Amino acid sequence: MNYLQMKKKAMLNYVSGGRLPSEYQEVEWIGSTNYELNYIDSGIVADDDVGIKCTMEFNSTSTNMWTGGGMLDDTTRLGTPVALNSTQLNFNWKKFNVINVPYSLDTPYEFKGNFLNDRKQTFGGVDYMTNISTISASKNIYLFTMNKNGVPQLMANTKIYSYQLSKGADIVRDFVPCYRKADGEIGLYDTVTKIFYTNQGSGTFTKGQDV
Repeated sequence: MNYLQMKKKAMLNYVSGGRLPSEYQEVEWIGSTNYELNYIDSGIVADDDVGIKCTMEFNSTSTNMWTGGGMLDDTTRLGTPVALNSTQLNFNWKKFNVINVPYSLDTPYEFKGNFLNDRKQTFGGVDYMTNISTISASKNIYLFTMNKNGVPQLMANTKIYSYQLSKGADIVRDFVPCYRKADGEIGLYDTVTKIFYTNQGSGTFTKGQDV
């Protein structure tokens, strides 16, 4: 195991505590391939007190390729960054548009956004501030795609190593990439609700090495 793999494993163990029920096997990441319909419905409504903390990896780019997931409608967007090309990101959290944020393909990055407390988002250790007004939404946050009025749109080509959602000060989802040993089903196990979340789309997730 090389240094990067060890770092990923340590990060995942910190997030999950290394504790999954025996019927599940934790893995480094789960991923979605380009333009394939893969997504997970978090069950969490995207309103103003939502915080996101995740580690993800961009594997290809497109103007409309959402890299982590979220919610959008005609007036409001909440989600993780969009990959514009091989070197630039566009933050589109609540239509907070920032470009020229540097990144590299096939490299894991941590993203954090929580507007209730400090109205900032952090990518790769750099803070980006905004004074955009609050939102009120009724759509659930999707992972690996965007939820537009209940319909998944803008498929991602990305890997998720960890994904945590909070509401105010409370962590409400703490997703761990894994697969079910009995049938090999790939998904995310939530250590908060103790529920295994599987693909709601028609495609197939990929996965990293066992942890």
